[in-house]
Amino acid sequence: MAGVYYVRVKHHSSTGIGSYAFVSHFTPNNRPDTISTATPINPNSTTQGNIEVANDKDFFKIHIPSRGTLVVETTGVTDTYGTLLDANGRQIAFNDNAGGLGQNFKISKLITAAGTYYVKVKHSSATRTGSYMLVSHFLPDDHANTRSTATPINPNSTTSGSIETAGDEDWFNYVKRQTCNDSTHSRTWHSITVSKTLAQILQAINA
Repeated sequence: MAGVYYVRVKHHSSTGIGSYAFVSHFTPNNRPDTISTATPINPNSTTQGNIEVANDKDFFKIHIPSRGTLVVETTGVTDTYGTLLDANGRQIAFNDNAGGLGQNFKISKLITAAGTYYVKVKHSSATRTGSYMLVSHFLPDDHANTRSTATPINPNSTTSGSIETAGDEDWFNYVKRQTCNDSTHSRTWHSITVSKTLAQILQAINA
């Protein structure tokens, strides 16, 4: 906290005397230590950070515009520990050594809702310091992963897609209407939905 501080100097012995040189160094904290003062960064960016003192923590704020995969990691020789937090400060992911050199953290998380997220960076050791680079990548999900939000496509079409992360599913749907009339009934087939990750065709028939 900014303010006025005082230093008192005395001899170790209550009867001793002697001269000395008083040396002072001040290193400002380059990144805030709380969520409320977190440093804003872009979803796709590289930001320098530094653990200046023991038990220092750096907070970064990222606005995610849509559903997609967020990857945050550090590079460098400092042994970092990272935590991903939601808008309310609740932990949703953490990592220690999945990144480069076996000592940088790396978090890959599917973000299901747009909003503000926070990254907390600290040293893996509470007593050590060091600099790092925080690297952030965000890849929007190209297609929804549920039947109710499937991407509409034409029956005769080509649509690009990407499986961004392990377990990702892309859902597509098109409506094919064919009515058959005879003396006994009329029937309509519709709504064929495809999940390309499961190679699965679902068909709903209304009699």
